[in-house]
Amino acid sequence: MSKKLRVLIVSPELDPLAAAPGGLGAAVRSAAEDAAGQGAAVSIVLPRYRVPAIENLSLEPVLPEFFVSVGTDKVKAAAYKAVSGGLDVYLIDSAEYFLRDRLYGADGAAYLDNDARFVFFARAAVELVLKAKLAVDVIHCYDWPAALVPLFLRTHYAGRAALKDVASVLSVRIFDGQGRFPAESLAFTGLTWDYFTPDQLAQNGRFDFLKAGVVFSDALTGSAWQNAASGAGTEAAGATAGNGWTETLARRATAIVLPSRPILEIYKQALANIKGGSHAR
Repeated sequence: MSKKLRVLIVSPELDPLAAAPGGLGAAVRSAAEDAAGQGAAVSIVLPRYRVPAIENLSLEPVLPEFFVSVGTDKVKAAAYKAVSGGLDVYLIDSAEYFLRDRLYGADGAAYLDNDARFVFFARAAVELVLKAKLAVDVIHCYDWPAALVPLFLRTHYAGRAALKDVASVLSVRIFDGQGRFPAESLAFTGLTWDYFTPDQLAQNGRFDFLKAGVVFSDALTGSAWQNAASGAGTEAAGATAGNGWTETLARRATAIVLPSRPILEIYKQALANIKGGSHAR
């Protein structure tokens, strides 16, 4: 019997624990249950927001204290494990970033530190895999708040033996302009300005989290790619994403796997892309 594919989903939302309008939380729950139903071992990483559904969970400490680099700072974090709907959920805790009762902001305005918050979350997810010694084959990231995970895998953690064969998948539902921050936000990643170019992280002079994920992921899926399998589709997706995206999407066209494919096939394609060396940028 072949071993189960081990999948870690990294998402800012998950129904019914934490979800904002737009359907991401429901989509993540559906995908996780679909993958588990197809035989994968699935767990999820989520911020520990201070919302009632999360506060009411029974939490098991996994990492009572660890530190995550955010720029030149070391931010104290903790990780807990809970079960939701039969799925293991790891909750990343930080009083500095997640001791709040909203996910992204209040009264229609985004939190001013969302760049630092989700740099922290993406890097903390990778640190969790290493420090808790989680056995993972594929990390499936959802939308811009988790899109820096593939970037970190191929930069800060490229030399870590435990991660060298881990594939990354990025799901993008729509290019809506979110996840774009001032160029200075790059400092939170600890990366050099060499990465701030139009073919990597820069989009019209801003640091684009989604672009980072698109460039560095091993496979791309989600509704944003539904019409991007052909050249015409790629151009359409590029126009939706904004100026400067068409070329990037064209370069990554072979990484696109339409969401109509069974989810385990998407994961297996990402793993095949690693073996083929196509993850190198």
